[in-house]
Amino acid sequence: MIRLGYQIPFFNFPGATPDNVFENVAAQAVAAEKSGFDTVLVMDHF
Repeated sequence: MIRLGYQIPFFNFPGATPDNVFENVAAQAVAAEKSGFDTVLVMDHF
């Protein structure tokens, strides 16, 4: 069985601000889950 992960390597993507970064990353994680990804990975430092 193949398992696929979705990695978010940075938080400074277009349109990201300190005020909306959490909402944007959470939305990406939800979209990844709905698309069938098994894991969402994010960076752990800035």
